[in-house]
Parts: sequence; structure tokens; C-alpha cells
Amino acid sequence: MKKIYIFFILFLITLSAALAWSIPLGSTEEVLPVTLNVTDTSSRQLGFSVSREEQKELDFGSTFPGTTVVKTVNITRGSQPPAFVSIIPEGTITPWTEVSDGDFLLNNLKQVKVSVKVPEDAKEGNYGGQIRILYKKTLFSILMG
Repeated sequence: MKKIYIFFILFLITLSAALAWSIPLGSTEEVLPVTLNVTDTSSRQLGFSVSREEQKELDFGSTFPGTTVVKTVNITRGSQPPAFVSIIPEGTITPWTEVSDGDFLLNNLKQVKVSVKVPEDAKEGNYGGQIRILYKKTLFSILMG
């Protein structure tokens, strides 16, 4: 019976420590608007995209049904302590969107690829949404940094 109490106490201590490590000490978020224009394949056009140094939106430009467009997002923590980051696509293009690394511990610069794969049956038009980037500081993330 004494072994069961000791095991139970050790279990509670371990569970308490795990919870303490994961309790958020603070969080912030950034939202990047996302735009994409799907055009008819019969319209002949040439397109390209130029990125700015501090990009605050993801403009995938114009593309055709059945294509995939990829953008690279640089995520830094600046002078902030390390944090857990979650990247969540939202909006009408969410089913078409894939993020190369959606959850990670941010210590230094991290490059994440955001891909939009336009279905073959996509209708012509403008599509949008947003990429929500959540920064969550915990005791564990700070000590791991």
C-alpha cells in the first residue's frame, strides 16, 4: 500500500512539473493576409512575384487551376526569448494550403514554406484568407533557448 502512495505522489509531482513547463508565460500573434487570383488557362499571361524585405502579406499572384504556388516566410524572434510557434492557415484557401512546419520551437531564424495547390476544378476568381502566426512563451521554451 505504501508503494502505491509513493507512486501516486511521484506521478503528481511529474504531472505538476510538466504542466508548469507548458503554462504560457505570454503570447502574441501576427496575421498575414493571403491573396490568390485564379485565372482561366485560355488567358495568356506571364507572371512573377517580387518579395519585399519585411513582407506583411502573402500575395501568391495569379495562377491557373492545377498549379502549386510556394512562398517562403522568414520567422524571427528578434530580441524576444525563444517561443513555441504555430502557423495556422485560415480563410477560403485553407483547404488548398500546406505549411512545411506548422509547429516548432523558435530559437533563431526559421524559414517556413507555405504552398497553395489550386485544384483542377477551381473557378476563376480572387481567393483569400490569412496566415495566423502564434508565438507562445513558456518556461520550457525560454530554458531551451
